[in-house]
Amino acid sequence: MFTHPTGFNPEEYPALAIYHSIHYVRVQTPSRLSSFPWESAQEFLARCIEAYPTVHPLVQQFRAVGVSRPVDLTDPADQAFALGVIEGWSAQVGEDESELANALRDQTEEPRG
Repeated sequence: MFTHPTGFNPEEYPALAIYHSIHYVRVQTPSRLSSFPWESAQEFLARCIEAYPTVHPLVQQFRAVGVSRPVDLTDPADQAFALGVIEGWSAQVGEDESELANALRDQTEEPRG
């Protein structure tokens, strides 16, 4: 049995195996870890660049992290920006909501205590 040097065993947690792949970008929100294909991440970044007059800090995070670790999307300002970009994108292409948008909405709907 293969055990990752960090102790992660993909055979014990097959659902998590997709999250650690060079073909997927992982994003950590306060409520969950989401993953989406590299191509979708590149399209998202292109939309972010179109939506903001300068390079948004979230774009810098995505570029710095790549697929090496999850992008930290716990800052409320970054969450609002990402959700706005995703909602605008969804309105343009008429597609259903993304996993990332749902994770961000879950966070804004949770009661604050």
